[in-house]
Amino acid sequence: MPAWLKQDPVWVNAILHWQWVLFSARVALTSAYLLGGLTKLLNFSAAIAEQERFGFRPGWLWAALTILIEIGGSVLILSGCAVWLGAGALGCLTAVAMQRRREWESNLHLPIMVLQSLGDQPSAKLR
Repeated sequence: MPAWLKQDPVWVNAILHWQWVLFSARVALTSAYLLGGLTKLLNFSAAIAEQERFGFRPGWLWAALTILIEIGGSVLILSGCAVWLGAGALGCLTAVAMQRRREWESNLHLPIMVLQSLGDQPSAKLR
């Protein structure tokens, strides 16, 4: 590796030492989780329905755990206390959500069943 790639340029090093840069980066990285957790907390019944729609039962338990991880993990990262734990929890939550989303999209009958349970009849529209 060339020598000039082994160390940060002076101006980058100076920016990285500004006190507010680290906190701003942490806010940018956790804002989606923090807002998602607060949204679920303020509309808990919708959070329960979301968890049950993806096959997590009992929905209230998984919704509460999701809220705890989203808000708690974000607070840990923002506070600088146990950042590894907050980042790990949010990373695991993201991995599980991505896997469930992939399963959801690969099974066409699941979205149809959910729509039917909501009162819509998409099977008639598909014919």
